Amino acid sequence: MSTLLPELAKENAESNRRVLLSVEKEAQLLDRMRQAEAEEASLRRKISRSARETMQYTLSRATDTGDLWKFVVARFEEGLSGDKPKNLLCLALEVFDSWLALKSATDRLRRIAESVGATLEGTEELEQAASEAQRLKKAASDMLAFLNRPHPPIDLERLKKGMEGRMALLADLQAGELVTPIL
Repeated sequence: MSTLLPELAKENAESNRRVLLSVEKEAQLLDRMRQAEAEEASLRRKISRSARETMQYTLSRATDTGDLWKFVVARFEEGLSGDKPKNLLCLALEVFDSWLALKSATDRLRRIAESVGATLEGTEELEQAASEAQRLKKAASDMLAFLNRPHPPIDLERLKKGMEGRMALLADLQAGELVTPIL
């Protein structure tokens, strides 16, 4: 038997093993790429779904800002005393700020979704809601600034004069000198 054939067979087998290793590496690489593409597609769907759900949620919470402002206005119309007006306005500002921060985060997520090709509905409504929240925030801030403004100093002489007139009126009432008409 010739020694050439066994040597060629060995070389052929070694070559096949080297090619096999290369093919296996390529197959593994292609399989990872296929999985990555599938994961990428899955990731794109997940990003789109998350952005859509976040947009819907943020829009649904926008009504909270308007409802809260209606409540604040109603309470002011009923009359509030002490620190209640300031506390109520601070609470409203906290809600407005937190919703505007949520809207900002929603915008970031929307931009990410759009960068992977998603088309989202509700962007215009979200911008309108943000404009309204900014308007309400400004109104609450202005009211709070008004309540926190420095008060003018008390004119003690004027107060004393006013009190003297009231004291004279009280004395006349007590003495029975002042008659009130019957209606």
